Amino acid sequence: MNFFSLFFTSWLLAAVSLLGSGEAFAASDAESNVWKTIVASSLSLIYVTNPLEADRMVVETGGGESVYIVRGAAQWDWKENILELFGFGLDTYVQFDYMRWQSTKDSSQKGANNSVGFAPVFRFTRKEKSVTYYLDTSIGMALLSSTKINASRFGSKFQFSGLLGIGALLGDRRQWGVGYKFNHMSNNSIELPNDGINFHLVSISYKY
Repeated sequence: MNFFSLFFTSWLLAAVSLLGSGEAFAASDAESNVWKTIVASSLSLIYVTNPLEADRMVVETGGGESVYIVRGAAQWDWKENILELFGFGLDTYVQFDYMRWQSTKDSSQKGANNSVGFAPVFRFTRKEKSVTYYLDTSIGMALLSSTKINASRFGSKFQFSGLLGIGALLGDRRQWGVGYKFNHMSNNSIELPNDGINFHLVSISYKY
C-alpha cells in the first residue's frame, strides 16, 4: 500500500469516527466543519508519518451504556517470544491512548468526556499459514476529564482500565490488525460512587 492510499484510508477512518463522535456536520456550522477536517487530517498524518516511532498505530470505535467512543492509540513492542505454550506464543507491548467519549443522549459539549490511558498488554498469538490470531489482556490506567457522563458517576478521575481483545493479523507482514475489544473502567472503589462503565470496540491497527 503506497503513501497516498494509506493516507486516504486513515483519513477516512478518522473522518467517519469524528462524524459519529459529536454533532453531525452541518452547512450552517462552518467552524465545526473546518475544525473536524483539521483534526481528521492531522490524525491521518500522524498515522502515516509515525512521528512517535511507534511499532503500531490503532484506531478504535464503538461504545456502550449510551456512550459513543473513538480511541486513537500508539503501541510499542516490549518483549517478544517470552514463551510458547500449546502452540501459542506470548508477547508484550505498551500502549498510550486518547479516547473521546460522547453521550448518545446529549450531543452537546455537556455530554462529552475525554480520557488518556496507559497499559502494558499481554498478547497471545497463534500463527497460521496466512493469518495470525491473537488474544490481548491487560490492566491499565486512565485519567478522565470529567467524573460523570449520563447517569454514570465514577467517583474519581483516576480509573483502572481492564481490557480483553481478540482479533487477527493480516497481510504479507501481518501489518494489518482487525479485532474486537471489551473494555471495563472503574476505580476499584477507591472513591465512591464507583459506577464503572463498559465499552465494546472495533479495532483496526497498522504495523510499520
